[in-house]
Amino acid sequence: MKEINFINKEEMDFIVQSKFISNFPGLYESFHEPRYTINDLGVTHRDATYWDKKDILPTIQSKINTRRRYTLKQAVWIKLIQQLRDFDISLNKIKDIKDCILGQEANAFELFQDPNVQKMIEQIAEHSGHLEQYKKLLGDITFQDALKEGSVDLFETIILYTIIFRRDVSLVVNLNNECLPYCFDKHQFFVDEIPEFEEIMRLPHIVLSISNAVSQLIQDWAKKEWSSDASFLTEDEKKIVKLLRDEHTEELQIFKKDNKPERVIQVSKNNISAIKDFSNYIVRNGYQKITVSTRQGKIVDFKNEVSLKLNNQ
Repeated sequence: MKEINFINKEEMDFIVQSKFISNFPGLYESFHEPRYTINDLGVTHRDATYWDKKDILPTIQSKINTRRRYTLKQAVWIKLIQQLRDFDISLNKIKDIKDCILGQEANAFELFQDPNVQKMIEQIAEHSGHLEQYKKLLGDITFQDALKEGSVDLFETIILYTIIFRRDVSLVVNLNNECLPYCFDKHQFFVDEIPEFEEIMRLPHIVLSISNAVSQLIQDWAKKEWSSDASFLTEDEKKIVKLLRDEHTEELQIFKKDNKPERVIQVSKNNISAIKDFSNYIVRNGYQKITVSTRQGKIVDFKNEVSLKLNNQ
């Protein structure tokens, strides 16, 4: 997979200030802890067994437990398998694409030579008050040797970028099964920085959407009780998913400020049989905005609008 550094200053500052850590607790752990079963990923056991024989499934970390469990990174790859199958791509070709996406890592020492990467790390060190220690560390031969032996998982980095910045990120796969990361709203960057980019896009290729894969996982897991622990959802997004799971929710109205959700209104419909129930509801929940329907002078149902202020701005 070709490494493309398309992170801008605003995104860099977001990383430097570590704002995403509070919004996505446990995100890093989810890349290394197998949590999700094949059923959680919407794959039948029959398909999973066949895919495993064809070596297109990611390698599970432990085979002690008979149930396959996958990390978040592996779950995203399995969703990409489903996208490829929708394109009627053969399993042999999927295996080649898997080797390109999951089988390649970038050398850490080479990444440190990138001026943009150096700038980002320096800003992080300065922000945390360790700039001098960082500069001293760079001059340490032992540290340089360790970097040469180290590696960075590019696929994991792309998924992390997609989740944190909520960007439309894809992988462009050419006829030779070579993969190029692509960000839709940074199209001009790719045109300017990659001389062969327009030629790549003119030739036959497949576009695999990382964003759609993550979105599909959210949809698949929305009704599961443990979905509130899904590490790629912010606290505000978890609140919204909880409201969507509420069987009484009839409508959600989401209001945004500075392109971020600021407030959500839940419109719920409840059937009641007596004024007593209605009165108790008001006592328990407070009076927001309630629409009452009657039949022959008796209350039969009401709609209640509750305005919820979102905290994570």
